[in-house]
Amino acid sequence: MSKKNKRDRGRRVDIDHLQIARRELSKRNAKLALKHARLQHQQAPNGDSRDVLERVLLARAEQLHEHGNHDAAKGLIDELSGLGITVAEVSTSLDRLRVLMGIPAAQGGTSVGSPAEPSEELAALLADRAVLYPQKRSPAYAELNAQADIVRAALCDVERGEDTAAVDRLAGIPRKSPFAEWRLFVRGLVAHYADDAERVVANWSRLDPQRAAYRIANQLQVFSGRRKAAEFPGDMATGQRRLQYAVSDSPLVERLERIRDSFQSGRIHQACPELRTLRQRFGQSRKRMLERLLDLMWKRLVAQGDERGLRQLTGAVPGPPLDPHWHRARALLWYQTESTDLNQIEDLWTAYVRDLQQCEILSTDERKIAVSLVLVRLAELFAETASHEASRDEPGFDVWDDDDEYEETWEELGEVLRKQAEKHLRSALQEYPQLLNAHRDLVKLYQDDDQPEKAVEAARRLLEHFPDHFDTLLWLANYFIEADQPADAEPYANRASGLRPRDPSVQTLLWHQRMGMLRQLTRKRKFDLAQTQLEEAFAAPPASVKPYTKDLLRATIQYKAKNNEAAETHLQAALGQVREPTAIWLMMHAYADRFGLPREVKNDFRDRFKAAIEKRFDSQTAGHIAGFLRDFVVRRVKYTGLATHQRLYVDGLHRTKKVDWQLQDLRDVCEFLQSHDSYHTQGLRLRLLSDGMRRFPSDPLFPYLYALNRMHAGPYRTDYGDVVEHLERALELNKTAKLRLSDAALEDAKQSLAAAQITRDMFASMMERLSELMGGGFDMDDDDGDWDDDDWDDDD
Repeated sequence: MSKKNKRDRGRRVDIDHLQIARRELSKRNAKLALKHARLQHQQAPNGDSRDVLERVLLARAEQLHEHGNHDAAKGLIDELSGLGITVAEVSTSLDRLRVLMGIPAAQGGTSVGSPAEPSEELAALLADRAVLYPQKRSPAYAELNAQADIVRAALCDVERGEDTAAVDRLAGIPRKSPFAEWRLFVRGLVAHYADDAERVVANWSRLDPQRAAYRIANQLQVFSGRRKAAEFPGDMATGQRRLQYAVSDSPLVERLERIRDSFQSGRIHQACPELRTLRQRFGQSRKRMLERLLDLMWKRLVAQGDERGLRQLTGAVPGPPLDPHWHRARALLWYQTESTDLNQIEDLWTAYVRDLQQCEILSTDERKIAVSLVLVRLAELFAETASHEASRDEPGFDVWDDDDEYEETWEELGEVLRKQAEKHLRSALQEYPQLLNAHRDLVKLYQDDDQPEKAVEAARRLLEHFPDHFDTLLWLANYFIEADQPADAEPYANRASGLRPRDPSVQTLLWHQRMGMLRQLTRKRKFDLAQTQLEEAFAAPPASVKPYTKDLLRATIQYKAKNNEAAETHLQAALGQVREPTAIWLMMHAYADRFGLPREVKNDFRDRFKAAIEKRFDSQTAGHIAGFLRDFVVRRVKYTGLATHQRLYVDGLHRTKKVDWQLQDLRDVCEFLQSHDSYHTQGLRLRLLSDGMRRFPSDPLFPYLYALNRMHAGPYRTDYGDVVEHLERALELNKTAKLRLSDAALEDAKQSLAAAQITRDMFASMMERLSELMGGGFDMDDDDGDWDDDDWDDDD
């Protein structure tokens, strides 16, 4: 040992821990910095050492959190809180870290209570971390973690090619959720793999530039060639170059690029040998990737209707595990071609059913479900063909072999198609009775074929497996009500009411069922039971039922019981609720026939009505009569005198001018005239609808019905620009209206708008082309529609 070392052995070496701590902290080496900061604060506690120690403790806690060591990070946070924070910057960052880790605020140096509610920015960061780094999640955010699991499961669905399942899985995420960003990302990712650039832009252009989903989406767009790396920051371009260098020498990537180039240029015959070689070399190590590649190739060929390309692909490589003989792919291709041979498509789907029944990668239940779904799809084809071809003069599809001679009528051909659909639906239900679509399609098939008894039987079988199926309960109840069997309708109506007690359609259904029971009990002279039924009906009547209706029904029951004095008392009570009695005389005349009142009573109300209808209407009378008659017209329920009532009422509307309309009354009148739909009332409808648009410009019903009536004028008498304008106004008003269009009317308005826009553009194109053929000069603004010289104006 040298003399110098011996001489310096006992000396104390002064180390500047504070300087070392600062230097290591600047290098992001928080672990070593913490060691020296602690030593410095122990040896010489002062303001500088405390400042550095607080910063180092925070930095080390953040590093431990980033690496998923939550317990150690929490210990340092508690130490920092116990030390006491004097640096404002550290205090702000510590609060942020507490929220990210789900740690409650500190009290007395320890974390107690519940974590603070994260801000919108931190909620977005927590959501991104929960999706990308599950190991960094905090157990304190259980709900957020559950939604992150849904997003990750959807991404796995996309990876497996189950695009629909992925989108459906995210349908329940609210629009204001921090995971809504990932819902847009998944939708765009599905479109990205489907090469649908329009949908990609529609979804990914709405991503937040500060979120992780935005950065990932941009990388994918750069790698796919849709965008250039130069459009983004330098780190993206650098990352792309690194990946390209890493895979440039890979034989797998080289072959994939050759397959891509051949496929995109339409040289399928060159891509197939490369794909076959790829399967032989990487069949085991890259099995999932090759299955995905094959799926992308055949689905693209089917979507393009490339029969030749699909034939080349199917001849080169075996089919995917779920379609080993390519029957499904060829069946889907049939829909893209102009083939009309139903025998061919039936044979392909039947062969695919046999493939599924022998598929070993599916469980027993999965095989049954898959087979049933295929049979339902085949049945839908036959049912749609029968419906679509019903109006043709001759069949458009070949249903038999060329050698067969078919000499029957088209109606019998439709019957054959429907029987085929029925056979496949029954086979589907025999294979898997729990398939809801098969039950519903079978019920609809019988309904369309006008076989109500079989439809009822099929609907009841549906309810055996799905007892709470609301639409079927509603249909069965309405069927029995229309068949005048309210007792049979009662259990179905009550079950539907139990499922949706506030649904307006259920309230109307219960009302008609109770009225049917009331009428039958009254006709059978069971007056006590009829009174009970009346009270039940008015426990929750529909909003359209007028208040005086109860008194009229009470009077009807008393007239049937031959208690005329009590009947007159109830009748007077009803008359006291209206300004003019015409509507009451009409309703009592109808009730007299429906409830079987004595002839003299019925004739008395008939005479009163005919005398009153000759007078001018006010708004209330016109609206109440319209609402009452429309109910019978829509439900197709008849009574003796209904046609006379409608005729006299319409005549009265023609005579009535300058009415001070109330909104609901005019709506009822217009809806009745629309359901009455007679050529003789078209002018009256348009007059009243124009009056409605002028008086109530914010109501959507009037422009909607006005547009429909204008469309019915015929293609050469309709101004489709005017129709489009009124439909667009109706849809816009419906967004904020107090009385909105019904769901059926809203859907009809949207479909009518689309049809009107297409027709308008078609006529404009025809007129433009006709003008070119005639050398110019067809004047679109001239009301007479004549040919005019360009030198003259309409005014001239």
